Amino acid sequence: IAKAARNRGAEVVLIAANSNLEELKGIKTLHVSSAQEMQDQLAVQFPTCEILLMAAAVADAKPSAPSLEKIKKADYKSITLEANPDLLANLSKIKKPKQVLVAFAAETSKIDKATIDIAISKMTNKGADMIYLNDVSDGAIFGSSETSGLLIDNNGEIVEVINKSKDTLADLLLDRALNKLR
Repeated sequence: IAKAARNRGAEVVLIAANSNLEELKGIKTLHVSSAQEMQDQLAVQFPTCEILLMAAAVADAKPSAPSLEKIKKADYKSITLEANPDLLANLSKIKKPKQVLVAFAAETSKIDKATIDIAISKMTNKGADMIYLNDVSDGAIFGSSETSGLLIDNNGEIVEVINKSKDTLADLLLDRALNKLR
């Protein structure tokens, strides 16, 4: 997506977490290692952007007391979790009328009416303009050059994406986001 936007002449800032992507020429890359660091970078970058695509799969929770040392088997009891910041919901609170926010919903079950309803609810509740819903069960799409899913627009339109290259999806997302800016 970042390369497709750059190739269209956009000024692109990529906030990357735990990524082994090589540096992309013409793209400013900011590396973060936690959801909090990502939120901090988004707070700086989002106010001046026109289109934000939130493709990261940020964990909903994290250990409340992370250990800097290996935990011995004898000490395994339980792990207490606390919520990570809800990046999308936090951004929608400061979203301006001339900004487009694109969300992603990775599900680990078959896409059906229930998962579509969940994605629509997520899009609405978190103030996104579009959401791309896909089934990632059994590692589907990760490391692959192709994707399948549904692009759901807040105007009610649903576009089916079947075995398309991720480059094709990037162009589709950017085309639709740019149309919303007009």
